[in-house]
Amino acid sequence: MERIKNYVNRKCIDAMIKWNDFKTSERGDTNFLSILIILIIVVGFAALFLTVGQGVMDKVTEKVQTFIESL
Repeated sequence: MERIKNYVNRKCIDAMIKWNDFKTSERGDTNFLSILIILIIVVGFAALFLTVGQGVMDKVTEKVQTFIESL
């Protein structure tokens, strides 16, 4: 009976140690937040290039057509 009590006590202590480690550990949070921030930046740049880039591409196409017509 004493061995069973010792075994249960050890398992209880191990579970409490692992639970405390789980609560205080930040292994997954920082990676998730950094990926989220990078994703927001990338989407912002993509939206910026889509809006500004369209105007730039129109101007470049117009200049190229003018240059080709002048030849």
